[in-house]
Amino acid sequence: MTGDDRCGDTYSRRRVLRGIGTATAGLATASVVTGPAAAGKGGDCDPDGDPPRIDTSDHFDTTWWGNVYRTDGNTEDSYDTAGGTLPEEPDELVVHVHGWRNDEECGIAAIEATGDTYDAVDYDDPVTGLTWDSAYAWWNAKEIADRNAPKLAAFLTEYAEQNPETTLRVQAHSLGARVLAETLLELDDEGADDVLTSAVFMAGAIDNESVAVDGEYGPAIENVVDHAENFWMPDDDVLDWAYSTFEFSQAIGNDGCDGEPPANYTDREVTKDIGHSDYYEDEDVIQQVVETYGQ
Repeated sequence: MTGDDRCGDTYSRRRVLRGIGTATAGLATASVVTGPAAAGKGGDCDPDGDPPRIDTSDHFDTTWWGNVYRTDGNTEDSYDTAGGTLPEEPDELVVHVHGWRNDEECGIAAIEATGDTYDAVDYDDPVTGLTWDSAYAWWNAKEIADRNAPKLAAFLTEYAEQNPETTLRVQAHSLGARVLAETLLELDDEGADDVLTSAVFMAGAIDNESVAVDGEYGPAIENVVDHAENFWMPDDDVLDWAYSTFEFSQAIGNDGCDGEPPANYTDREVTKDIGHSDYYEDEDVIQQVVETYGQ
């Protein structure tokens, strides 16, 4: 697993989208056939406990015809906390944002698994996470990811105000990368360039061009965080098939950055054979993540 500079090598990294001809015919049901095993645990989870976390898992729902709406009592930037009190004034706090097709139970399980892996590599500071409504069809889940950004940005800003000596780091898996990227936009719009230190993308389901300096998220990456790390694999079968099918594009999680990178952004190829959903449970990956925290 090594860092590289794939952003500058645009043409050689372009690949023909795989399986578009047959996959397009199944778009209406693709959110089912890609399924829980592909992108999340999909309700088949049994977390050990109820860890302290940020929670928006009941903030959105959909109408019977498929429109996303905010549920009663929730505002654009409101969020809840669950599972007890978040740690006060730690040296660092890592926030894990789970990916697609995870209900609240599976989101909790992902936070627990992430914390266990950080423990295994002797990281001493606390790990929490965001549980959010991602157990919907792709297009609805994308919209809900976007609409979680003001909520996560509000939490980070308020936590930083209350714990000014704490270094905040967010890592995001799969579609959680969209929550994180949109949160960077929110923080950038607010001029909050001293809140978040690290943005870590794992198997990120956002367009490969979006993180370049002239992309949708590139300027916010450059302005908001000290460093952004993208952990990716060229043979991520979920992103190769599912993301390409839905988006007609490549993702940063299976292609790295396409274009000129921000100076504080690094693509880090995962060279060992792991699955799309294994990043945050793999000790080698998390050890590499922790090493970036020391820069």
